[in-house]
Amino acid sequence: APEGEKLQREPMPGHALATDTHACQWGEHKNGTKELAKLLDEQNEVWGIWPLPEALLRNVAQPPGKRKHPVITFSHFLPREELMPEKRFLFQPNLPQIVGSSYIRRRVESLKPDVHVFGHTHFPWDMFLDDGTRYRSWPLGTPEEQARRIASISTEEAEQWLPMPVFDSDGHHYRSSDNCWFSLMYTRVGRDPYSPQWAPYVAMAYCTKAQWLPEPILNGAGCLDPPTEEDRQRRERFTQKSSASMQREVNRGKSA
Repeated sequence: APEGEKLQREPMPGHALATDTHACQWGEHKNGTKELAKLLDEQNEVWGIWPLPEALLRNVAQPPGKRKHPVITFSHFLPREELMPEKRFLFQPNLPQIVGSSYIRRRVESLKPDVHVFGHTHFPWDMFLDDGTRYRSWPLGTPEEQARRIASISTEEAEQWLPMPVFDSDGHHYRSSDNCWFSLMYTRVGRDPYSPQWAPYVAMAYCTKAQWLPEPILNGAGCLDPPTEEDRQRRERFTQKSSASMQREVNRGKSA
């Protein structure tokens, strides 16, 4: 909570947010523990994925830009916490408890990929980090998440949501997308877990006295008028469903 204030309610714990917690059982190992993360990471050796083929290792040993082939790695969960919005931007602030593993990070860092593609969070993402790797996520999302996305960035790309190109035919990184608005936000504001400025929808759910982060910083493109009549009509079609979805998420936080 902001200094001098208290939360109006406590957020749901991370383990209560994932169906996996109840649907997946691992014998004596408990969901969310380092022991289970280590066990799952070791499956790379059990299944014969590691050690990697010599040709791949020789290619990986070359610095990015001088490799014979670009290196692309994949994981469902996140290898870096910087690929997740901070709590002050999340309907469910404890979501970061169940999104990643340091074991995945070590696997990715050992390969130094040109691009790492990840999932799980349902947040479109595109960001270069300090290791030189480009991290990308392009989730289909639920119908409600799609509506919120299209009402904000009311383009044909947002509505069609075609598969994400990673490299062009010349082997160059493919362009980014305005739909990756959370990672774009971090080009306008730095990560600061102690910041008193929260996303308005988080403040409404947990602490109405918290300062609101200005909307143009939170979602720059979403504050602009649609450039075409077609985009304007598209935004109108999805705004009601998006607003209702946002309100349900706020109410869910209030009832937690």
